[in-house]
Amino acid sequence: MAKLDSDIVIVTNDMDVFSLRKFREEFPQRFIDVGVAEQNLINVASGLASTGKKVIVFGLLSFLTTRCYEQIKLNICGMKLPVVIVGIGPGLSFSYDGPTHHSISDIGSFRLIPNLQILNPSGTRTAKKSAQKALDFDRPTLVRLDKGTFRQPFDDRNIEDGLVEHIPGKQNLIIYTG
Repeated sequence: MAKLDSDIVIVTNDMDVFSLRKFREEFPQRFIDVGVAEQNLINVASGLASTGKKVIVFGLLSFLTTRCYEQIKLNICGMKLPVVIVGIGPGLSFSYDGPTHHSISDIGSFRLIPNLQILNPSGTRTAKKSAQKALDFDRPTLVRLDKGTFRQPFDDRNIEDGLVEHIPGKQNLIIYTG
């Protein structure tokens, strides 16, 4: 998409992630690393989006939740800017990095923000569908991504309907998200 649309910009907070390296090499003028400054990250993203750029914010979910919550709530969602926020590491994905990297309350916090669409893929197939939906750039969107790749437990269904599997004769109930 970035090859076809010169308005796509990625803004990150000091993330050296393999998936961003290729974008940074191919489109250095559309890759902005603000450093460890999450509040500034959201301010830069909202400023770019207000000028018509299609902005993707990429950062650790724990930092996006706690360090710049007000900026997301007011500057992106309050203004209904179509910024895609990709938060990496829900739950204890970065368990060995300590409590600053744990993101166990993000979904509860973000659900309180009006105008924010939350996408929480549970595997490769739903991650692809979530990306397609988010990259429509029609509203503020948070995509929660775990680190690593995971088997998709369900077939190719509409992710907006939710995913339910009922096995007759079984009495167990398993609920999972992301």
